[in-house]
Amino acid sequence: PEDGQQISDQKNGIAFKVLNLPHNYPVTNLGFLIDLGGLTVFNTGDIVEIAALDNYDLHAEQIDLALIPYFYLAEEQFWDASGNNPLIEAITPKLIIPSHYSIPRGDLLLHRDDLLARIPDAVLFDEPLQARQIAY
Repeated sequence: PEDGQQISDQKNGIAFKVLNLPHNYPVTNLGFLIDLGGLTVFNTGDIVEIAALDNYDLHAEQIDLALIPYFYLAEEQFWDASGNNPLIEAITPKLIIPSHYSIPRGDLLLHRDDLLARIPDAVLFDEPLQARQIAY
């Protein structure tokens, strides 16, 4: 899709939307909104411009689970003076899984405490191919 646009489709009974979310680099970043039998999952991809989410009215999607790059959750620069995170406020997920980190490089180890201090219920994966069951 073009900037600010989305494509909706369904494959094998799974409805999804592909959202073009700007990255600020000469690459296309896609976000994915997926309906898994009533569980709504949103993957922000490598989003950079939070204002771009305004094009999609994601509050109305009632997102159950969001995959958000860890740096948006752990780093001070992405939180306002009141302790709010504009990305989280734009999508209002019930549960957050930090993404986009390298386990071998130690990204999660460096940010784990900050991440859990800000979002105590975040679901963290510490090892490659680790699995968790999430009830909703």
